[in-house]
Amino acid sequence: MELLEDKDFFKLYYVVDGHYLKTVWIGFPPSAGFRAAMASILLAIEDKKTNRVLVDGRDARIATAEDQIWIGTEFLPMAVPRGYKNIAFLYPLDVVGQLSAKRALDGVEEVAEKQELDYFMEIFVEEEPAIAWLVKQN
Repeated sequence: MELLEDKDFFKLYYVVDGHYLKTVWIGFPPSAGFRAAMASILLAIEDKKTNRVLVDGRDARIATAEDQIWIGTEFLPMAVPRGYKNIAFLYPLDVVGQLSAKRALDGVEEVAEKQELDYFMEIFVEEEPAIAWLVKQN
């Protein structure tokens, strides 16, 4: 695994063996940091020529409502055509985090569907099945 970015709330890796990016979110990201991290993911997708991202949100707190809207209305329409396509999301470990994540992800999915974006996300509680699904995606 190659470390591409290392912040207090975010780590970005390139996993050579599976040809995918792995993001690790920790705690509650500040809005500017969250958006910068998402931009880093997009640059890494283009640089590594992959369309697969493992999002490890097990130790995360969900981004603000404004950032969630930004993902659906601004980030995804820009990112999907540039390769942001197959996402395996690992749910937070705590129940409150799971409920917040579910609500946020449902909102993002709804926006993506309305825009008819070629974007796929599966939600997992364990890393091994998430990786198995991710590496099968084109």
